[in-house]
Amino acid sequence: MSFENLERIGETYYASMHVPPDVREALGKRRLRKSLRTKDKRTAIHRARLVIDQWWSEIHAARKSLTNTPDQQTLDALAWREELFALASDPDQQEALEYRLSDVAEKIEQKAGIEAAQTFYGIATGKVTPVHPLIEKWKAYSAKSVKPKTLAMYAADVERMAEKIETLEDFTKGGVRAWLWGLAEVTAGGLAEATQRRILNGLSNFWRWCHAQGLIDEDASNPTIGVALHKGAGPKIQRIPFTAVQIVDLWKKAVSKGDPALADLIYLGAYTGARIEELCSLTCSDISPDWRFFTVRDAKTSAGNRDVPIHSKLLPVIRRLCNESKDDFLIPSTAKNSHGKRSDPLGKRFGRLKDELGHGPERVFHSIRKTVATMLENAGVSEGVAADILGHEKSTITYGLYSGGTSIENKTKAIENLKYSW
Repeated sequence: MSFENLERIGETYYASMHVPPDVREALGKRRLRKSLRTKDKRTAIHRARLVIDQWWSEIHAARKSLTNTPDQQTLDALAWREELFALASDPDQQEALEYRLSDVAEKIEQKAGIEAAQTFYGIATGKVTPVHPLIEKWKAYSAKSVKPKTLAMYAADVERMAEKIETLEDFTKGGVRAWLWGLAEVTAGGLAEATQRRILNGLSNFWRWCHAQGLIDEDASNPTIGVALHKGAGPKIQRIPFTAVQIVDLWKKAVSKGDPALADLIYLGAYTGARIEELCSLTCSDISPDWRFFTVRDAKTSAGNRDVPIHSKLLPVIRRLCNESKDDFLIPSTAKNSHGKRSDPLGKRFGRLKDELGHGPERVFHSIRKTVATMLENAGVSEGVAADILGHEKSTITYGLYSGGTSIENKTKAIENLKYSW
């Protein structure tokens, strides 16, 4: 893969990008450049994608600060619009108000020009509906039914769209397609199809709210339905497991960097195969009184709610973590997001750590889970027992529907097959 945002200076690759003219003053730069600290092109492409995504986030934030707050003229026009619509049942008073509105529009033309006057009059009479002033109201309504993290992503996507599609009248199927494809073409590495579907879901949610508010014609069709996805994105990255030696190297690297929380998280993952958020949400209260197992609660699936045996090599670490804990959680986290994800800062630190050791995008923290599954399989552990340890759905009807699950004794026997040379 190659793209214009990747440069090679000497033997080192750099991410680079021209800053769009409209935000150069806000960012204080005409060009962005950052060393990717690698000679390997494949690793550089992966790291460049992350850097450029961050740059685009900064650009969008700068644009939002410049344009996202409706000006006073827009707010005044919306106030006139509410008054006019409130008098829909009284044509005489509505007509009188329209005369006054025309006078206001003429004064705006004299002061700011005919284009400003036409925009003001169009908004006030309902012929033009700006998108930006609606976003906060839509977010407040959607917060009742949409999860915070999902809504935050939806809102970011709608705000990005509103930079190009400024009015509901331009919120058409063709307009959405053109904007989505344009976004995919300027995004390093393109946009994955799953990302494009998420964007369309967010736009659809916003459009349905506008439709329900009577801001869109009652017979109008949802413009996000049937929009063709941009096919320029690369193939989906296949995640692969670490080797046992690589996991030990990750642990040693975390220790040497003075990050004990990350080192303990890696150690926990290596002996449990649990998901990163499951481990970061684990509390001392989740551990059985006899210290034989811990319970995973509120997992992604019903199969994910399970009792995980504590490996003999893991027991001293868990006891130490409970003794050191100040808030009942085994793994300390600096997470301050509103989505309840304690793993976010640790996941980012793990990403940087594995990048430093030369691992590409095909290996993430979830790869440790794959390592554990592979080690259990190679040790001859049955699929059903492994599924009960890892929290996977069972593939057979007999075990999936009728089995009460593997006993903790058998799961403990299976988990003891995990061996590392720390």
